[in-house]
Parts: sequence; C-alpha cells; structure tokens
Amino acid sequence: MTRYGFYMVFALISSCAGLKNQHPTEIGKNLPDWVTSPMAACRDQFEICASGEGNSLYLADLNAKKALASIFETEISSDVTASASTEGVVGQDDPSVKEEMETQIHEKVDQVLEGVEIKQRFQTDGVYFALAYLDKMKAWTALQKEMDEMDAKLVEYKKLKKRSSLKKMYTLFEVRNQINDRYAFLKGKALPQVVTLADIKQIQYGSSQKVQKIYFKVINEISPSTTSHLESLLVGFGHNVVDKDQDYDVEVSGTLTNKQEYMNVKGFTKYSFVLYLAVKKNNGKQIGGMTYKEVAVGRDEKDAYLKVEEKFKNYIEEHIDELNID
Repeated sequence: MTRYGFYMVFALISSCAGLKNQHPTEIGKNLPDWVTSPMAACRDQFEICASGEGNSLYLADLNAKKALASIFETEISSDVTASASTEGVVGQDDPSVKEEMETQIHEKVDQVLEGVEIKQRFQTDGVYFALAYLDKMKAWTALQKEMDEMDAKLVEYKKLKKRSSLKKMYTLFEVRNQINDRYAFLKGKALPQVVTLADIKQIQYGSSQKVQKIYFKVINEISPSTTSHLESLLVGFGHNVVDKDQDYDVEVSGTLTNKQEYMNVKGFTKYSFVLYLAVKKNNGKQIGGMTYKEVAVGRDEKDAYLKVEEKFKNYIEEHIDELNID
C-alpha cells in the first residue's frame, strides 16, 4: 500500500465511524440507477458522487467513499515531481523534498475527504450498496483556506527577500500549484497566484542580491559529506566558497562534539552528537548560527554518526535561514 493509500484508508475508516447517524438503508429487488450511474443521483454542479458495495453496511460505505476518493487519488497517486520550471533548483530534485511535498498534498486532500458523506443506501439479497457524495463548495472552500495560508507565508518570504528561504518558497509554491489543480477541478477555475515563480526567481537571481565570499573554518572534525552538503546549498544561493588565504565576507565555523552515553548492550555504544555552526562577518561580528543534537547507537562512534548523518543534513536544509547568509 502506498503512503497515500494508508492516509486515505485511515481517513475513510475514521469518517465511517458514525454509520448509525447517517442515511437509512432501503431494501428491495431492483437496483437503483445510482448503483451503476452515481452522478445521476447528484447535482453535477454542486456534488461529486461515487457508489460502492460490500457484504456489510460498513464495507459498502467504505468502498463508496474509497471510490470517490480515487477521483483525487488519480491526480496525486504518482510521485510528486517539481515542475520543469523549478526542477533541480535549491534541492527540488532531492527525493526527500519530493516526499515532503507529496505528504503535504496528501494531508491537505485527506482533510477534504473527511467531508465525504453517504447520500443513499440500498440492500438486496445480502449485498449492500452505498452512494457517497462530496459537497464541492465545502471542498473548494477548505482547499482555498489552505492556499490562503500558503499565500500568506509566500508573501512574508517575498518581503524578506532571503535566498536562505528559497527551498521553503519553492516547496510552498509547488504544493500550492497542485492543491490549486484540485481546487480548479472542483470549482471550474483556478485561484490566481499571489506570489509568482518570477517573484521567487527574482530573489534567487536578482541583481540586488550580493554574492558572499564564504570561508569554512571547521574547528573539530565534521563529516566531509555534511560539510560539502552545506557548501553546495550556499553555492546554490549564488555564493562563493573561498580558501583561508583569500579575502572573504563571511566565516562559517563549526564543531561536532559527541558524548558517550551509558547503554547496557554488549557490542553497542550510545552517543549523543551536537552540531554547532556559527557565522561571523570578516570583522568578527556574529550574525547567525545553529545548534542541533541527535542520539544514535552503533558499534563505534563512526557507525553511530552514519545513522544520523542524514538527519543533520536535513536539519541544516530546513534551518539554513538561521545562518543569516544572504
């Protein structure tokens, strides 16, 4: 089962919990038209309908709701990928970023699916049928609320004009676009963009952005992979990394400390790792920094750190604006 499939089934099971409070069941021999033509029993302008069947009332309701949810599932069942306009920009081609975007979209759509209700039920010869419906207006109103919140964040990032917020902006922009596709499907027209792709690219490439010359001063040994990841992010913002003997605008110093913790398991040791990064101007004034701690178990220090290295990289990406390098 896909990650979305789990979310969808969980949401539908939850929404089926109050069956006794919903539409009563009709009993007869001749199947109603809505079993094979569900939209015939709905107002196309205001509702989306789907039917389902099962050997119990519960299963009929669940299958009807799953059938209706599949209308949205076909839109988002494939892995989310960045659009051609943002592919490969500021980590948008990173699988973890795509997974984050996919999860956000699924969660927002699941909130809409919680509004699916049962319109009619029918029983014949021990088989149950159910007709599920979704109120389009309620659904697009919920999606619009989500987009309004995303627009507010995008507007705030636009005002700040910080390249360190680009990843968050591109992710928000892409998720909003895909939510807008569902909104347009329901309402018949998309919601206009408040912050455009051109606005975001202006922050990334605009002539007003200063190129910082950055010198990395690593005090204690930090994983080369973690360090190079941070360097690549900053270079992606348009900055340059220079050597110690060259003039620089900003100095990034870092330490990675570890402490062995007690653990009563033979052959394994527990370590707590603390990463500290500080950013100073060339005059010595500190302008930013971050601290992050993770605990891991391994056969030795190196083995333990390798288990949490990706968490350190992800934390740096998510909180890189704290370094205040723009």
